[in-house]
Amino acid sequence: MGLRHDPASVPTLAEIAGSAAPTWDVPAAALTGLGLSGCKIARQDLERLPAPSKVRREQETMRRVYAAHGLALLKDKASLPALRAAAGDDNAEVRRAAVLALGAVAAPADAETVKALVPVMQQDKDRIVRGMAALSIGRIGGDPAVTALRHAQAENEASLRPYVAIGLGLIARRTGDEAISKSLVKELTAGAAQNDMQGALCVAVGLARRPEAAATLRAIVKDAKDPELRSHAAFALGLIGDAAGGPAVLRPLLDVQSPQLQYEAGLALGLLGDGESIAALGDSLDHGATLGTQVAAALALGRIGGPDAAHRLANALRDKSRPAFARRAAALGLGFILDGAGGRAGASIATDLDWCALTPAAIEMVASL
Repeated sequence: MGLRHDPASVPTLAEIAGSAAPTWDVPAAALTGLGLSGCKIARQDLERLPAPSKVRREQETMRRVYAAHGLALLKDKASLPALRAAAGDDNAEVRRAAVLALGAVAAPADAETVKALVPVMQQDKDRIVRGMAALSIGRIGGDPAVTALRHAQAENEASLRPYVAIGLGLIARRTGDEAISKSLVKELTAGAAQNDMQGALCVAVGLARRPEAAATLRAIVKDAKDPELRSHAAFALGLIGDAAGGPAVLRPLLDVQSPQLQYEAGLALGLLGDGESIAALGDSLDHGATLGTQVAAALALGRIGGPDAAHRLANALRDKSRPAFARRAAALGLGFILDGAGGRAGASIATDLDWCALTPAAIEMVASL
């Protein structure tokens, strides 16, 4: 209903969102739907966050989290005061959602919102809330944002530095700031003591679209021991558009026994639009050793697109001897091709959503994209 962008659906969605359901999954989906509707009349319904209750604490907390998510998707700047207030809520889950929403709703270089987020990044009791604030500051950008993130970087708080690196990468992506980009590449090349920091730097240089980092990223993909770090480097190769050398190191990952690596390699190949990988991906789709291999190949084929990819996916969908989940992935890949936008409409459902508070429905959608 939300994706239809129909103002007539708003009253129904608002009624569902406020209903006393036995679980929080359906009201949460309705709140997300209100945001997806794009109808400004939905803002007042989303801003009516219920007060905390001792009786139905979890349900009402999630309702407030998803109300903030709806506001993030609605992107109505009139909601900024309510979101700034929610960023100081007693509940960490609500604060996380509000902080993420502020990054989505605020205009570029919104100094007032950056000013509100800086103390959250510096002082919030919850580590992830501080990290979310760093990401949103980077997403908003502007000189105050750069200053705040540089200061946080110098403070050298280990748990915050990966978020700060990605925040700086977001600024570099929007502005092309050479000084920020070069410092991120330099830090990546120097190597970090911790894998989570090195992984964040991979994503940051990918966001900054720095082709000079390609050799370092390929080396991490091939030689690093940690699968999660390798997956971040694989994704970054897709982000920077390493069409020359990336496919050769990404294709072998489709056969490794790591679902995360398989998925990120497939995603990167899709981002590269590498038509020469269609044959290899088709073979992985037909003969992959694991279901994860086949699913990653199906999604990559869908993102690359074209007649050859569509033919391989259609054959897989018709084959009733395949596992149901593999056929579903083939159908989703075909949907990507028919959609023409790589599944962005479906992916928008989970955009700006706090991954620490996913509903069962959101988990299923995120896992399939």
